[in-house]
Amino acid sequence: MLYLLEQRDSHPAREDPVLTWKFCHLLHKLIRDGHKSVPSESHRYFVFISVVSQCWVTSGSISRHLDTGAGNEQYCKMLCERLEFHRKYPQIPGNLVVPENVLRAIQNDLDGAFEAS
Repeated sequence: MLYLLEQRDSHPAREDPVLTWKFCHLLHKLIRDGHKSVPSESHRYFVFISVVSQCWVTSGSISRHLDTGAGNEQYCKMLCERLEFHRKYPQIPGNLVVPENVLRAIQNDLDGAFEAS
């Protein structure tokens, strides 16, 4: 993933629908299956992902890649929401399998229970 980010100047993700999708797919897999620190460490790329998402909304990009532009935009938005979720609830792991004790703690916290539902 870092390689894709380092190469974004020579091969901008906002101009290549396949590169955008691969970046999103790789980040999604890392959040889901990677080390427990991946969601918190990936949050620093939130702005980059938001910018890439907005690039697919613009008329120029979406008209050239009408078939993939909307999907890439939605994938980027979903990743941003996922990163925000893990920033807000760091006790929930990236694979979303919550241990019983953490689940009970969240249920006992009334404010957290209303926000999580």
